[in-house]
Amino acid sequence: MKEKNLEQQQQKYTIFWDGDCVFCSRCASWVEKNVPSTVKLIPYQYASNPPVDADLASECGKAVHIQLPNGNFERGGLACLTILELAGYKWISRVFKNRFFIWIPEKVYYFVARNRNFISSFFK
Repeated sequence: MKEKNLEQQQQKYTIFWDGDCVFCSRCASWVEKNVPSTVKLIPYQYASNPPVDADLASECGKAVHIQLPNGNFERGGLACLTILELAGYKWISRVFKNRFFIWIPEKVYYFVARNRNFISSFFK
């Protein structure tokens, strides 16, 4: 089990976020401070193609995306749960990734994402 956790932490994750959003920038700063160096943060506006093509860039403008080591992507609330897990908050991730509770972080993420410009006004 410890070998699997060590292997998971040594693999690279890439987070694509909105570099034009003040709130998103604050969140990215938190990730830089709290998540191991196995995570690479790239504002989607500066990401190369591939992996970020025009369709993915459009989606990244709406929600944070994380590229997993296997090449798959997670978005929104699920991506945030993975980031929290990488930051050491595994219990939160495990609880809310459960099929009975996954709707909660998705709804919270949807609310925050839709109001991020308003939320950003408190960080200027």
